Amino acid sequence: MAELMVKVGGRQAEWENGKMLLTPAQLVTQCEHGISEAESSLNTLIQHLQHLLILHNRCNFRISLSEYCQETTTSITFRMLDRVVAPELIPATIDKMVRPYMRDHGLEEDKVLLQYIQDLLEQCSGRASYQLEASWEVKAITCVHCMKDMECKYEGTLLLMNKAVIPWSQAMEAFVAEALKWKHPRAPDLQHRYSMINLRKMLANYALRNYNVSEFTTAPALLKYILHKDQPTVMQDALQVVEAYPDHLKKTDAYNIRTHFLIQENRLSECMALLKSLPQEEVEVCVRRIAIWAELTLQDSIIADEEMHKKQQMIAVEAALLALKHLADIEEDTFNLLEYEEKLQDFQNIFALQKEYGEFMTRSEYQDPEFRKAVLMEHLAKFFQSMTQADEGEDGDASEECPCHDDRKRRHMKGNYSKMFRLAKLLGVSSDELRGHLAVRASQDGNIDSAINMCQILYEQAPNATTGRVLYNVAHNLCSMQAEPEAHLAAQQRSDITNIIHQLASRALTICEQDLLCDCLELCKCSSLSQRVYQKCEKAAYDGSVQPADDEDHLAGPQKDPYSEWTYDSFFKEDGLVLDTAEAMPLTYQFTLACLPQAGCSVKGSVSPLNHARVAGRSSPEDDEGSERILDEIHASTSSIVQYLQESSLYQLAFQFSVQALGVCLQHVLMDDILNLPTQADQEQQAFRAIKRRKLLAMGKQGSVMGSEFITALLTKLFSCRRVDHNLALGYVSVLNKADAFKKLKSQSASAGLNYRRVLAIANVGKDLARLVGQEDVLKACESLAADASWGHRLQKMKISFKDAFQKESAAKHKLLSTIIANEQTDLELILDYCRTFRLNPSDALLLYLEYLLLLQPTLDPAGTSTLDAHIKHASQCVSKVDPIIAQIPVKDILLKRMANLLVTKINFYDYERIRFVLSVMEMNMEREKTTFVWTIDLAKGLELLEFLWHYRRTQDPDQYELNFKPTADAEDEEQRKLFTEFVTAPLLSKKRLPFHPLLLGDPWKIIRPELSVETVSALLSITKLLKMPTDQVYVSAIQNMVNSCVKDQPRDVIPAPDEHSSMELRKLPGLDRKLVEGIRSLLLQVSDLQLAVATSRWVAKELPLGAEQVMALKACAFLTKKWKESLPEDSPNLEKASIMLNRVTAATQQIATQHVLYKYRLAKTPYLSLANSPARLIFKLYEDESIERRLVEKAGVFPDIHAAAEEISQIGSRDLGKIRVTLFEQWLHASGGSKQGEEQDSTETLNFNTEPENQEAKEEERSLHRMVYLMQFQAMEKSATFLLNIAYTSGSKVTYVSRVRALRCLLSLVDSQVIQTIAKKPVEEIREYMKSLLYLAELEALHVPQTLESFNKSNKAALARGLWRNHNHEWRAVRLVSDLCLDYEIWDPHMWNSILQQLLAFRMLKYLEHVLVRLSAISDLWQVGCLMRAWKTVLLSPFTTACEDQKAACLKVYTLTQRCPLLLELDVAGFSRQFLQAGLPACALGCLLFLPDGQKRNKHIQTLLASGCSLGILDQMKELELARTPLSQAEQIVGEVYQYLDITNQYDILLDQPHYSSLQAYLVRHDRTSSLVRWLLQNDRLTEAIHLAQQYNQVHGDSSSSVTTKAGLQQLQDFLISQNLPSCVEMLNVAENGGDQPMDVDK
Repeated sequence: MAELMVKVGGRQAEWENGKMLLTPAQLVTQCEHGISEAESSLNTLIQHLQHLLILHNRCNFRISLSEYCQETTTSITFRMLDRVVAPELIPATIDKMVRPYMRDHGLEEDKVLLQYIQDLLEQCSGRASYQLEASWEVKAITCVHCMKDMECKYEGTLLLMNKAVIPWSQAMEAFVAEALKWKHPRAPDLQHRYSMINLRKMLANYALRNYNVSEFTTAPALLKYILHKDQPTVMQDALQVVEAYPDHLKKTDAYNIRTHFLIQENRLSECMALLKSLPQEEVEVCVRRIAIWAELTLQDSIIADEEMHKKQQMIAVEAALLALKHLADIEEDTFNLLEYEEKLQDFQNIFALQKEYGEFMTRSEYQDPEFRKAVLMEHLAKFFQSMTQADEGEDGDASEECPCHDDRKRRHMKGNYSKMFRLAKLLGVSSDELRGHLAVRASQDGNIDSAINMCQILYEQAPNATTGRVLYNVAHNLCSMQAEPEAHLAAQQRSDITNIIHQLASRALTICEQDLLCDCLELCKCSSLSQRVYQKCEKAAYDGSVQPADDEDHLAGPQKDPYSEWTYDSFFKEDGLVLDTAEAMPLTYQFTLACLPQAGCSVKGSVSPLNHARVAGRSSPEDDEGSERILDEIHASTSSIVQYLQESSLYQLAFQFSVQALGVCLQHVLMDDILNLPTQADQEQQAFRAIKRRKLLAMGKQGSVMGSEFITALLTKLFSCRRVDHNLALGYVSVLNKADAFKKLKSQSASAGLNYRRVLAIANVGKDLARLVGQEDVLKACESLAADASWGHRLQKMKISFKDAFQKESAAKHKLLSTIIANEQTDLELILDYCRTFRLNPSDALLLYLEYLLLLQPTLDPAGTSTLDAHIKHASQCVSKVDPIIAQIPVKDILLKRMANLLVTKINFYDYERIRFVLSVMEMNMEREKTTFVWTIDLAKGLELLEFLWHYRRTQDPDQYELNFKPTADAEDEEQRKLFTEFVTAPLLSKKRLPFHPLLLGDPWKIIRPELSVETVSALLSITKLLKMPTDQVYVSAIQNMVNSCVKDQPRDVIPAPDEHSSMELRKLPGLDRKLVEGIRSLLLQVSDLQLAVATSRWVAKELPLGAEQVMALKACAFLTKKWKESLPEDSPNLEKASIMLNRVTAATQQIATQHVLYKYRLAKTPYLSLANSPARLIFKLYEDESIERRLVEKAGVFPDIHAAAEEISQIGSRDLGKIRVTLFEQWLHASGGSKQGEEQDSTETLNFNTEPENQEAKEEERSLHRMVYLMQFQAMEKSATFLLNIAYTSGSKVTYVSRVRALRCLLSLVDSQVIQTIAKKPVEEIREYMKSLLYLAELEALHVPQTLESFNKSNKAALARGLWRNHNHEWRAVRLVSDLCLDYEIWDPHMWNSILQQLLAFRMLKYLEHVLVRLSAISDLWQVGCLMRAWKTVLLSPFTTACEDQKAACLKVYTLTQRCPLLLELDVAGFSRQFLQAGLPACALGCLLFLPDGQKRNKHIQTLLASGCSLGILDQMKELELARTPLSQAEQIVGEVYQYLDITNQYDILLDQPHYSSLQAYLVRHDRTSSLVRWLLQNDRLTEAIHLAQQYNQVHGDSSSSVTTKAGLQQLQDFLISQNLPSCVEMLNVAENGGDQPMDVDK
């Protein structure tokens, strides 16, 4: 049945095709309709029913149609499997039913089964796994077994393992066991998943049933969680976790976490038991980590509870002790055992310090001797403080006696010394050092007086080596204190501190041990040097109280050295600045500290009396790194003090410090090498000594440099004197070695600059020194320096810098020749004198001067440019100066070679003047001297070429060949190549002249070819003939240049894409015009070789883009080809080739000309272009162009002129255009119409198919009509009208009714009514009536109802309509015809129209029905037709129930149509309103509600609609329709309802910032409803809007006098509020004014 309905619906659509929407009397437009929704639904229904039939017959699967529509092929497969209850039946079901179904629908079988398993597991996996409820597991397992792809089987197995409820059933266990035996690359994944499942079973014991075992990142946290429990099997479970995550965990991780947990819980015995149960490898790792953890615990700086933290540290250290003891007991490796014992000893001492003294320290801190010393000093400070307080209580003495075991010196001391000695032992400090620290402590605390007193007591009571060391350390500490920039206040108050330090050092020197002897001696020397620095300070200079602290110290006080005073003061005394004590003394003592070892250091076990700390540079023989630091410290401190003294201009004292530092370092390194023989030192010590020697060497070099600088400074002072003492200067330089002395003199000479007097003085000293040491070369250098100074003075007057040649070799002097020659004051005599002085070759200088004059370029004007005339004038001047120089050159061969080289390599290619001079000189000298000179250039030819080039002006810029041209292959000199580039790129000459060298020595074609054109070819022919270039090739090159100048850098395809958006216009290339082609043609005619001319013309035509120029080129090619053919004899082998060529060129000319016409008239479409070789077919296609239809509708459009294009194409192709037009007209006139399509119609097919057919034949008929109208426009209207009238009124069987109708329609569309009436000699109305009758006759003929024109006109139209209805009411065409008859002839029979409307509804001819209903709405007698209401409802609801292309436009049309319905009061207007609202047209919905007759009901519905929040949408839609010029008929009422609702509900904020607010305000003002709005504006602080409202109200309703308009805005508002009787708003406004919330000057 469905298939039959589809078939009948298709025929019905065919029958409706060809029928127009309106009646023949109206004949306006055509209707369009697509495939109906009902037909599409029927096709879908047929497809679904066929699938259901297949499922029922093949798969025995029953499902309802509604269920099937909701399923997919995959879900149906799932349904088929779900209906299998017994799992054992699943394989058979899959093979017999499921697999065939999946193959029929293109499903991947195994993947679908895998999806089914996944779906099944998602639905059933949450159920409990009881014995009777595990059928889903068995079904899933069976599906896995049915899979063939191993990959899918593994995926299904993994899904089952993941979703199965733990514990597994027996079937699941057996299935997994079987799967583990499968051989597949993914077997390890399955094994891993199985281990994960076992892990989940174990985790259930720890309340972790829901733990995600697939999350590898949480494995460490899981392991830690388990090991922090106290279950008996905790370690076994932890190891199972480790095995499950082998890539993320290790066994040692488990042991470490467990031991860490036990130690934190202070369960050390359990921890040791666990360690003893492990293998030695695991024990070693765990113990190491315990020790590391103990060290980290000691280093922990984040302390929440200090007591708890100390307790944890003690537990950690104790655990590390026990673990290390156990590891030491089982360790067999001696090396590891030593390491463990070292750690064990450290932890034992640390634990004792924690337990006995409360000292908590890290192991690294304990291993640091300095830290241990600091801890001891801290305890000693406390102990020393308590002892000091006790002594002060007894006798008030600040001194304190150190503990001593000597019975003669023993005193009763307070305090527990045994505990201090125990502490020293734990810290690794000896008792002697402890006693020494007690003495040194006072000096370290800054108590200078106490320290000095203690040293005095120790010196008196215990004058031994230990006391000497203490004295030394105290003196050293005082030096350290003075070395600080801000010394202690007590030290600053004692002005004799330098004397005190020197005294302590002297006493220590008397009683110290021999290992400290040299250190004390060095301290004495440095303290003495410090005293001398102090004498240069301001306190020593101005403070008379500064005196020696002791008579024994002869160096204290401001005394002078008699020897120094007697030796040097009478000769030279250096003056310097007064030093600042606060700055100078710290630097001095820093130097002292650098030259001394650290305080308290000693050397134990010395094998030599002189192997002391200062010399060895370390506190023990094994410490070599400290020795390196000493050298660095000495270097740094010496640099500081020396720099400071240099800044104060005290170079003599700075020199003493430098010598002292070098002596200390030298002594240190030498003694170290002497006392430690290489055989006694290991390799490492030897390396350290090598480093020290290198550093010493570096310091020595630096010291030498510094000494040299001091001498330099003194020499500078000396040479800076007004009168230079040469003898004293000679003495200073004699101090240095010869090399340095001469170097200093050289530097002085360099610093003299251009002061030639000073340079001369330095040169005299150098000459004296050279004579003393016997250096003849130096003597010559000094003499040369004097000569250079004299010439420097001479050249300085010429403003020539002699700097580059000063004290340089003759090459530099020769290099300066170019600068001297370039000077304007230079003449020939100066150059010769310069050469004699410096022994230079005068010939080279003269040749250089000659070259300079020939290459000298003119000076540019201020704008940076120069003219050609200026260049010629300058060149002539330079050439005139060359003749005297040439006369001075004796050897002419050298001159000729230089001139030749100059011409080839240096003279500008475009400098014709210099080139001519050089060629002339060479030619004259070769003839005069009769010299045979090998030369590659023909001089005569070159001069002749210059004559031609002189009169030619180039047109093109230089190309790359010209820029890169090298005249000679051996010109490889970089400077010459650079010069070529500069010459070639000369902007002045290269743009006006052709290059000489490339034309004569290179490829002239590359220079001449770019210049060739129709304008230049005649001028260049003389040059080409001289260069023996073929003339034909010159013409061809000129043609190529002319073509390339237009098409170069242009896209090859200048034809636009032939699409609907393309303009299809040819793009005009710049420079390509008719004149260019004519020039090319003239050149082609001058080519003597006709075959070459033909080939060139073909190339030109190929290169030129499509256009008139290409057509001209092809015509020229055809002419030349014809001429070539005619010139060939009959027996020539090229005759046949020429004939073929002529035919091809002729055909190509016709094709290109046709294409050009298409582009010319914007008709260049691909179908048209492909027919360029068929003119007749092309013209047929052109008259079918789509623009013909559009131009009759779009009167203002711009369309191509097809008549003109056809005319030109017919002329090109030699075709008769008249015959073509007649053929086309007859074809379109007699085309088969829609009226003939009903001959095979089955009259029984009258079913309702819910569709309205599309009139394709009518569309084609309209196209033919448009083409006929346009075709008849090529001639005069009168002629066309006569032709069409003859066709319309011709009688006979050849011209059908349809053809007559077409002729009349074409006539009425083409010719004006007056013209028709004049030609036809009858009224136009009669012709129109005649055409209407022809239309009815055509339709009757289509229904096989023969009628003549006379019989039709005389017939009763009502009877004719009833007869047609009785016999043909089952045919839609007849129904349409009857309806048209009734409408045109006003037949208003209610029974007839009731039947017609029913049939129109049955045939779903809704568009035509809409037209009929509109016509019937004016006939009140037919309003009572029973089917009328149904017809209106169907038409009005059709856009809402059926989908269409533009549903919004259709709905808007329905809204307009609703108002024309005569039964409007009987319609469900509220229902239509809901339909419009659902369609997104709230404005139409509100407009429908306005049609309700009951006012109360209407207002209720309107309030409900607007309350839904669509107010703004309605206004926006109304604005959109207004802009589209399609406003609704009730637009004002709709907008008014919205504004009234917003005013009643006070929802002004919706439109406040919208463009609709001004309209709202105008509406309320116009209807005098502004009270609510102004109140709302004032309440919401919208004062400006309120003022505007008041002003607008005054303009509409108020007084418009000038007194009112000139009031301020606030005053106008206040008056408005009073007039509206709004006192509350007035009070509100006053409050706003007084409060200043708004500005008071708000006006209009």
